[in-house]
Amino acid sequence: MMRAWFFAIALLTMSFRATAQSPDPIESLHQQARAAVTRGTPTDLVAAIDIWKRARALAREHDDVVRETALLNNIGVTQMRLEQPDAANASFREALYLARLAGNPSNELVSLYNLGRTAELLADTTDAVAQYRLALRLLERLPERTTIRIDIEHRLAALLAN
Repeated sequence: MMRAWFFAIALLTMSFRATAQSPDPIESLHQQARAAVTRGTPTDLVAAIDIWKRARALAREHDDVVRETALLNNIGVTQMRLEQPDAANASFREALYLARLAGNPSNELVSLYNLGRTAELLADTTDAVAQYRLALRLLERLPERTTIRIDIEHRLAALLAN
């Protein structure tokens, strides 16, 4: 327990240093949000979402669709941790749209994976299976993503076994 606490403090300290040294305002906000997520309380998670929304607004101002997509996925994952699956689903769907618009298969993959996980939380097996199958098809073009492939295959097998 004490070791985890020291790790969290070290990560938080590194995050604040990176924020102070980063000339990139989007990255600075991202690091602040990660530090809040590391603390993990519901208040900190809500704060992280607000920070990521500010970073997303900056990404949008700079027409940085790739970073905007990643930020939306971060927001959605945090919404899932706050047990807000409908809000997370909306964030992931928007992230998927932007990833496809930008032609970014890595962010598209993450969005599909997150949509599958959200569908599982919402007990929508049909949608979860559909999202995971789309992700597996996309993985044919991204062979280096073996870890996520294994997780998707296991989740899909479990859903189909029921």
